[in-house]
Amino acid sequence: MILNTSLGKDAMNRVSTDGLFVAFFFQIGITLYLQELPSSL
Repeated sequence: MILNTSLGKDAMNRVSTDGLFVAFFFQIGITLYLQELPSSL
């Protein structure tokens, strides 16, 4: 039971960290894409 709880907590931490990285890189990607878009057209 204790092992299961710690594994769940570790998984939650990993998911939230990955979520922050994904949101961070997604924002950078959108910003670069919007900057490149007018010069392409």
